[in-house]
Amino acid sequence: VAEVDPGSAREVGLQLRRSPGGEEETVVRYDRGKAVLGVDTTRSSLEPDTGRTVSASPLDLKPGEGLRMHLFLDRSTLEVFANRRACASDRLYPAREDSLGAGLFALGGRARLESLKVWRRRSVFFPEG
Repeated sequence: VAEVDPGSAREVGLQLRRSPGGEEETVVRYDRGKAVLGVDTTRSSLEPDTGRTVSASPLDLKPGEGLRMHLFLDRSTLEVFANRRACASDRLYPAREDSLGAGLFALGGRARLESLKVWRRRSVFFPEG
């Protein structure tokens, strides 16, 4: 769960499943001017046959309203729910094993990360039968 005060930024977002040098990354972006929440997988994988999409959902933040994103991320799926009014999702297929990093960015102004809560779920094996 990420809570962001978009401040004066034109765009604010998260970089997920990012390789150390940034060769691979999936971007979750809120564009204030377009009032859109999106998931950009155009750089999610170095594999040439992997699909590359940008999905978007309308989200118009009210003046002074922060951006609250509930993100669910596993090896190949990302789901984002924002402010109980918007959602976006996509499939990711990073080629690099070290594409595990995350970052926050703001374009066209300043933003502030108010809080970030991360939970790790352990792999669970369910025996047959």
